[in-house]
Amino acid sequence: MNNRSQGEQSRGIDSLASRLLFMQFILIALMVLVWWALDAPGRPLDVALGGIVGLLAQTSMVWLLRRVPRDDARAFLRRLYLAETVKFGIIALLFALLLRLPEFGPLPGITGFGMTLLPYWIGLAAHKPGNRLFRK
Repeated sequence: MNNRSQGEQSRGIDSLASRLLFMQFILIALMVLVWWALDAPGRPLDVALGGIVGLLAQTSMVWLLRRVPRDDARAFLRRLYLAETVKFGIIALLFALLLRLPEFGPLPGITGFGMTLLPYWIGLAAHKPGNRLFRK
């Protein structure tokens, strides 16, 4: 694989990651509005904090996977394991910190975090080779 095709592939991955992160942000904002409309004091902030945990974890994974060579499966898999481990660590650490806050509501926080998982898993399903559900 030459440098030009790696660059094009990297731009494609960057574009997909940008769209994914943007969609996660939009869904978090919508969920904040839902909790705000429910007139639950302090809960929209909890949703936003849970969403920020998911966004930070996902951004770290994208950052770690950006420059790995796609034609070396072993290096890619090694970097993928590292990225997933870092992502899990960020989630665990930040939720441990949030749960120590006396006013933090776990349900709204997990709801905000869940809004980051939804486009991630839909994106994985849509880009799985051989998936007929999302073919044009």
